[in-house]
Parts: sequence; structure tokens; C-alpha cells
Amino acid sequence: MTVHKITKLTVAESVLARPRMYTPDGSLAQVLTFFAGYDLARKHGARVDDESPSQVLHWLTETCACREYELPSLLLERILQHFGTETTALNAIADFLKAQRTAANTE
Repeated sequence: MTVHKITKLTVAESVLARPRMYTPDGSLAQVLTFFAGYDLARKHGARVDDESPSQVLHWLTETCACREYELPSLLLERILQHFGTETTALNAIADFLKAQRTAANTE
């Protein structure tokens, strides 16, 4: 009998795995808006145990040379300039989250 370990996904991983489940069409803009809304709720007192959407936004601002106050309006434009396409950007975000998970598992 094979035993499989069940891994709990973060909010950001869940959204990236099935973006159309959480947004109307799963576009990069809508995923970023979802993350920005989650981050805004967290900053204004909502109790959240998962900071992965905020971590993604922070990583994107550093990677794409943005300022925090530019989120999300100018961030999309800068992300597309940096990564080239929405698909490449979404894959880069997924890779970032995978690296975060790997680092957390080695600690």
C-alpha cells in the first residue's frame, strides 16, 4: 500500500494552481488584484495566518524594481516588461513559491 503525504497549499499556491476558481478569468491582472486585496485586508486588521500573497507582491516589487505604493496599478505593466508575457510571469511566481516551500521544508 502506497502512502501519500498530503501537503497543505498556501493561499497564493492555491490561486496559482486554479486561478479561474478564484478570479473571473484567471488573468495575471486578476491574480494580482486578488493578492493585493488579501494584502490590504491583512494590513487593516483581518487576522490571516497565511502571508503568501503579501510575500508574492513583495517579491514582485523587488524583482521588477517597483515601489510598494505602485501596487497594483503600475505593477502589472512593470511585470510584463520584466517577464515578457503573463504566462512567463505566472510561472515565475509559481517558481518563487516553490522555492519558498523548499526553503521552509529544509529548515
